[in-house]
Amino acid sequence: MFKLLIAAAATTMLAGCVTTQKASFQPGLGQQAIIRDGRPSIQSRLARSTAVVAPASRAAQIGARPTLVVGLFNQSPQPITFQLDSVRAWQVGGPQDGKPLKVYSYEELVQEERGRQVAAALLVGVAAAANSYAASRSSYNPYINTWNQHVAAAENADMIAGTAARGEANLAALEQTIIKDNTIMPGEWYGGVLQINAPAYADAAKPTAYHVAIELGGETHQIDVVQTPIGQ
Repeated sequence: MFKLLIAAAATTMLAGCVTTQKASFQPGLGQQAIIRDGRPSIQSRLARSTAVVAPASRAAQIGARPTLVVGLFNQSPQPITFQLDSVRAWQVGGPQDGKPLKVYSYEELVQEERGRQVAAALLVGVAAAANSYAASRSSYNPYINTWNQHVAAAENADMIAGTAARGEANLAALEQTIIKDNTIMPGEWYGGVLQINAPAYADAAKPTAYHVAIELGGETHQIDVVQTPIGQ
């Protein structure tokens, strides 16, 4: 019963956030707008390196952190080291024009995920305790009461195990997908997911924009992104 209540509450919260947005790119000098797997993308080619950037999903909730898939190619004859600290992002236009947008490191995202796991474990613990209490008071018949407590214990074990498994899967996904510092050898591609703070919307019905500057091998790929609300 308590699992159903938790699921219903989550569904209610999601139902209130139906407005979504899509990302597109404004190509600059040496850049070309392309399509990758049905998503608008951009290729930025400089003398020593190439960057290809695409949104991680076709649509995202307004106010959610932009998540970009970044591919980097070393076309120079020497190794080039990518460092996440050299990536900058800032908002363009509106009352927050020029405001820096935080770029999240792998370590910061792992810390956030561990925090979510602690919160989820506390919530599951409360639900499990309530489930056990309800089962212990479910019937005056001792046989039925004992059976209901046995069922509740099995449900609680499933909830706890499922929460732990989802947490481990989330951490594994971060390890596999989030972009990190890396030396890119000549002729090699490297990439991953880049997550930044959401730009501020003065009006959720209007587009907003931000720039992402990726430094690689002494060159800077400036990616101009526009986020347009959809599904109004």
